Amino acid sequence: MVPGTAVSSGATDKSLSFGLLQIDTSLTCNDRSGVVGIISIPDTVKKTAVSYTQNGVEHVVWESGVPGIGIAMAGRLKNTDDWIPIASAEQNIGTLNEPSVGSLFISLQLRATLVATGRVKSGSYSIRVNPTAYIKQKSTAKELLSTGLGINGTVTVKAGSCNLTNGAKQSVLLPQVSIYSIGSQDPNGMSEGSSSPFSLGLQCDSGVKVHATMTDASNPLNSTDMLGLGAGSTASGVGIRIYRENETTPVSYGPDSAANGNSNQWYVGTAGSNGVVGLSFAAKYAKTGTTITPGSVAAQSAITFSYQ
Repeated sequence: MVPGTAVSSGATDKSLSFGLLQIDTSLTCNDRSGVVGIISIPDTVKKTAVSYTQNGVEHVVWESGVPGIGIAMAGRLKNTDDWIPIASAEQNIGTLNEPSVGSLFISLQLRATLVATGRVKSGSYSIRVNPTAYIKQKSTAKELLSTGLGINGTVTVKAGSCNLTNGAKQSVLLPQVSIYSIGSQDPNGMSEGSSSPFSLGLQCDSGVKVHATMTDASNPLNSTDMLGLGAGSTASGVGIRIYRENETTPVSYGPDSAANGNSNQWYVGTAGSNGVVGLSFAAKYAKTGTTITPGSVAAQSAITFSYQ
């Protein structure tokens, strides 16, 4: 997920109410100046570099103890008040003036939203963050009440993924051609008649963004667009280029890695509701030297998918 977005839609709607407090007008500790609400964040809980915007209001995102997941919090003294983002370790969430007669009714609430802060690995994680709520006298800052507001739960992360449904291992048979036909072509390869198509199919979770990198199995450090000949080849001065469907630029090769942003990685597509993602290619001969020696041609390429 993109850092700064809610982990799930339901998380934005959760709030905690710790109870009610009535201040008896006969108590000497109550000077009827009203009260201030404070939410305190433990020293062990630090701010992340990520922010989260909800209903047009920016929130600080705090550490949750789970890499890649943070917590955006907001509080209020009454359920009719606006939410105040918890942006500091001692956050004032508002004041209530005491009525001229009767008791003061307080319903302090804390809202917690799980927010993506980075890459999250699949697994089950426990979240335990324990802010403290304080009710203090407005005139003297005397503490009238404090209570813990435990944010506890278990988060299960299931990373979106794909299964290869066809083309896992396949041999692509190139047509037999003459040396002259290869030598007379420009370095971009030959006509469509000299190419051999092949395809791969994926079944993915909906919404998965599929990226891919092709690797030259005979030379994993190859970063060019020419697939070198491998063991068993007797021809020379010729190589193979692979083209994606409807592309005029051949695929360039990169490391066998699923890391985001891998060298020469390209975006394949985003899985729709049916989860189907397809890739179509064409392999073509290409001239690599001034002299071509006839013979057999064999090359091997691997493809690595990255689900982002």
